[in-house]
Amino acid sequence: MYFVGAIVIFLGLPAVCYFKGVPFGFFVSPAAIVFFFLTIVGLIVATSNFRTFIRGLNAVLSARYVIDDEEREKAVELFKLLSKGVIFAAFILLFVSLTALAVNVSDIYAMAHAFATACIALIDGFILSLAFFEPAACALKKKRIPPELITGYSKRSNDRLLELCAQNGVTPEDIQNAVGIDLRHDIT
Repeated sequence: MYFVGAIVIFLGLPAVCYFKGVPFGFFVSPAAIVFFFLTIVGLIVATSNFRTFIRGLNAVLSARYVIDDEEREKAVELFKLLSKGVIFAAFILLFVSLTALAVNVSDIYAMAHAFATACIALIDGFILSLAFFEPAACALKKKRIPPELITGYSKRSNDRLLELCAQNGVTPEDIQNAVGIDLRHDIT
């Protein structure tokens, strides 16, 4: 469903452009794209969460990729931070463009270009935030490890450990004293 929502959002802007007669390329600003990319990379590097970003992205894009609850929560928080960071970057670009507008008061064409750049940067930032990072965080929030994987694996491994203990003459108390795991306690 994540892909369907993202496609609908991404197709909405070209549809509006088509019906209003505005070329879609008008909304693509290479400077804004580079600035957003650098903002995203900078936030990931600053938080030292590249691994969390990749795992969260894999979990969002793949139905088979399983991520544990702790890592999932970290990825949700990272995607929310990236969403806020992209919006903040959009406002920085807005203020830079408005400064360029104020500097070029005597040239109406330069003012128009600066105003258009300001609007485009703001729109691009909100699209990136609302079409990618917020839905990714929402999709990750809903994704959980199936309980049968957790309980089935834990019970089997617990039974296997008890069996190995019995075969090797090790009591469950020895294991519990060594590593603090109570093998007689039902994990499920």
